[in-house]
Amino acid sequence: ITAEEAALAAENGVFLKVTAKPGHSLGNGRVVAMAREVGAKLLLGSDTHEPGQLLTLAFATRVLLGAGLPEGELPSILRDNSREMLERIQRREESKGT
Repeated sequence: ITAEEAALAAENGVFLKVTAKPGHSLGNGRVVAMAREVGAKLLLGSDTHEPGQLLTLAFATRVLLGAGLPEGELPSILRDNSREMLERIQRREESKGT
């Protein structure tokens, strides 16, 4: 991701994803650095396709710390940003009348 793309995400309220999927996670450090530089919000995704790939809190923490996030920022990603995303989805669905 470029700084320009991360800035567009931040300006438009788009979350950037840190992934826990092996192999795909190699770019997490770059995503985190760009997001922090421009103030974009982050989410953690497992990209799971089978039960054994579901995330534990311990593994999620390792992924985020390994991507370069300070421990103090983990609650916002693991709890607050996820909650915000779900609330946005709920508001959108309610506005559609579903």
